[in-house]
Amino acid sequence: MENTLTREENFIIIDNDKCPCGSGKPYKECCKKHNYEYNTLGKNYEGKEIIFNQSLNMKIYDDIVNYAMDNIFSLNGQPVLMVSKALDMLKEIYIKVDKGINQFSQYAPCKKGCGSCCSLYLECTDIEAELIRRYINETRTPEEIDALNKKVKIMLETIATTGSPHVLQEKELDKLYLNYASKRKSCIFLNEDKSCSIYEVRPLSCRKFLVFTSAENCSLKEEIVTPSLAPGNIGRLAVDNLSMVVGKYKNLNYLDGQDMKPIMKSLIQWFKNGFDDISKNK
Repeated sequence: MENTLTREENFIIIDNDKCPCGSGKPYKECCKKHNYEYNTLGKNYEGKEIIFNQSLNMKIYDDIVNYAMDNIFSLNGQPVLMVSKALDMLKEIYIKVDKGINQFSQYAPCKKGCGSCCSLYLECTDIEAELIRRYINETRTPEEIDALNKKVKIMLETIATTGSPHVLQEKELDKLYLNYASKRKSCIFLNEDKSCSIYEVRPLSCRKFLVFTSAENCSLKEEIVTPSLAPGNIGRLAVDNLSMVVGKYKNLNYLDGQDMKPIMKSLIQWFKNGFDDISKNK
C-alpha cells in the first residue's frame, strides 16, 4: 500500500544545528546568511526530520515552469517538434528534476542494489521510451538486444499489461497495477546485482520515486510513504506536454474530457515489437 506525503510545514533552523545543506558546518556559519526558507515533511523511517530548502525547491520549480513555457507550452499543443529536438529537451527537463529531487534523497533508504520498486508497474510517454530505445541501440551488442527482446516476450506472455491504458476505467487500471506488483517481476532493465542498466535515461516516474519508510517495508510489500514533490510534479506536466508536440507521435495522444493527454504505456508494451522502433499502436 502506498500513501503520498503532501503536508509541508515551516521549519526553523537553530544557529548551532548542522546546516541542512550537508556541509557539516553549524547553520550560523553556513547558509544562515542566505535567509533561505526551510520546510519539513515530517519524520522519515529513522525518525529524522525531513528538512528541505523550500527556497531552492521553488527556484527549481520555477526554472522548470519557465523552460516549459518558453519551449513547450508556447507551441500551443501543435505537433511540430522533431524527435531529436524533443529528446534534447527531455534530457534538460530530467536534469532539472533530478536537481530538485536530490535534496530529498538523503532521507530515503533508496540505494543502488535495492531494486524493490523495480517490480512496480511503470508507465512512460512515447518520447521517454524513444530515449531508452536509442540508448539501448547505442550501448548494447546485437546479442544483448536479442536477450532483451526475449525478456520482453516472456514478460508479455506471463503477466498482464495493456497497450491502451487510456480506454480502461480507473478500477480496471488499479486492478492491473496491483496484480502486476503482486507478481514481483523485475524490470527488464534491472541487472542481476539489482542496479539499473538504463539509469542515465530512466523515465521520469523512476527519477521522482522516493520512499521515506524503511527498505523492509518495500521488500515485504507493507505500507510505504512517498512524497509528492514540486519539481517532480511540474516535471511530469512538462514531459507530458512535450510528448504531445512531437510530430512523429501526434497519433499517440487522446482526449480525456476536454483535456488532451499523451498515452502512457509500460516499457514492455513500448518495446513489444523490438528495439528498432517503439510500438505506435494506440
